[in-house]
Amino acid sequence: MCLSTMGFVSAESRWLPRREQAEKGKIWAVKVLSPSETERRLRQRFDEAFELCENEKMLLWPFKQELETKSLFLVPETPHKASFPNIFRRSLRPLRMCLRVLSILPFTYNVSRGQYVMKWCTFAFLQSVITAIYLTVLMVTIVVGGVTMFSQSEIHQTQENITIFDIKMLVVLLIGGNLMNAWVQVLSLLYGGQRVCGLLNSWNSLVAATHLDPLKGLQVTMRMQIGLLCGFCVIVLTLSLMEAPDVLVWGLDGVAQTILLVPEEWFYQSPAFVKVVRVVTCVVCLHLFSVFKSFLFSFIINCHMLKNGLASWNHQLSDALEAMWRVGGRRRGHLGMLVQSHFQLVRLVRETEEIFGPMLQCYYGSTVVILCTELYLLAYRLGCSIYSADGVVTIALMTLQTAAVFTMVSLSAAAIEEVANDSIDILRRGIPFNTSNRDKFNMEELTMALTRSPIYITGGKFFVINRPFIITVMSAVITYFIVMIQFMQPCQDQADTNNTQLLGSTQEDFS
Repeated sequence: MCLSTMGFVSAESRWLPRREQAEKGKIWAVKVLSPSETERRLRQRFDEAFELCENEKMLLWPFKQELETKSLFLVPETPHKASFPNIFRRSLRPLRMCLRVLSILPFTYNVSRGQYVMKWCTFAFLQSVITAIYLTVLMVTIVVGGVTMFSQSEIHQTQENITIFDIKMLVVLLIGGNLMNAWVQVLSLLYGGQRVCGLLNSWNSLVAATHLDPLKGLQVTMRMQIGLLCGFCVIVLTLSLMEAPDVLVWGLDGVAQTILLVPEEWFYQSPAFVKVVRVVTCVVCLHLFSVFKSFLFSFIINCHMLKNGLASWNHQLSDALEAMWRVGGRRRGHLGMLVQSHFQLVRLVRETEEIFGPMLQCYYGSTVVILCTELYLLAYRLGCSIYSADGVVTIALMTLQTAAVFTMVSLSAAAIEEVANDSIDILRRGIPFNTSNRDKFNMEELTMALTRSPIYITGGKFFVINRPFIITVMSAVITYFIVMIQFMQPCQDQADTNNTQLLGSTQEDFS
């Protein structure tokens, strides 16, 4: 910042050495170790750096406060770590317990240091590594099992066997999509675990330095998501223990043969043994499904916090501008602190995008295929009269669940751009003409930050997640479903005609 714009020095040759000393003072402020020593040592250091008289000290005191705030913001990035209150201890407890049960939580909160850390020798990290190895093995077995099943497809000659084989392959495709997503997510977590810890620590430091509230309504959203996941798992597991619909039984048999490499002869054993095999297969599928959905819920929670943080920042900006108009610009506002806090919020948005980028690419690419597959099964059920209603209801519930989660994830990411765009409307309020030069400079900084580069979440820079993107994907999937229904009906009419002709020829032969 140019000191001449603040009215302290008139000639550039006089303030150049002091600016270099001020930069040293800023570097020192970033490396503050003890909050109790901060105020006394910071004032002494700035007095030496700026060489100011008493009046100039009073004028620069707001500037010192902003640098203190900035040093608090940047503490997680400095070599000397400082501890902050853990705002996630109670809020994220349900999600943390769910991730613990699924063995995909490699980092822990160090109480002594007051930070989230990721250590290689902890039990939580070893659990996550074992889960990654287990998913890698399943990725290999699904390739081997898929090749084996396709090579044996020619032995299915009857129409009933061909139908069962098609259902098995479609269910294997659905579970394979969940497996691929879970595998990519766990590997991304192990690779970028330090960045996740840094993201959580940055949230703690930001909340400690400002009055932002990112946790508003977080527990309700998280409990609803965990409840829906647990309810779905309980329903599917109960159906596998009871008389399950044919489509679920055939799907579990196909997954057992493909992913778990269970020989087909095992399904001709005693009913109790076959039931155990199907229940074990169902548990494996539910674990893959839960791992996949838990990472999506983590992304939704991060988006919820970013939305709340930006909304709280908009409220602070509105209050600051309104206060400046009430006093007529005679007093200096707090726009400098808002510039720093907005920079930290944007940095958190970019960090979230980098952490969840690979997961989002894999998720959106596989979800379109999964939705189309489920709609194909639903259209196949509706077009064929030999299937019962329970199979149609089961496929419809699976499709509804996939579409609901897709909409929830997309709307959570799109809400960040919508709330960020509200800041521009607040900025239109402007500032009084007789305000200070520093406030005018900070207003220009805010204008540039809010208008030059939009804030949104992308899938690895390939696509922007917003409402037009959601409408485009859902329109394509619904169009596919309508086309499938139209193709299914002529096929069904042709099959009924062939059956009628076959029945007529059979009667003529008997006569």
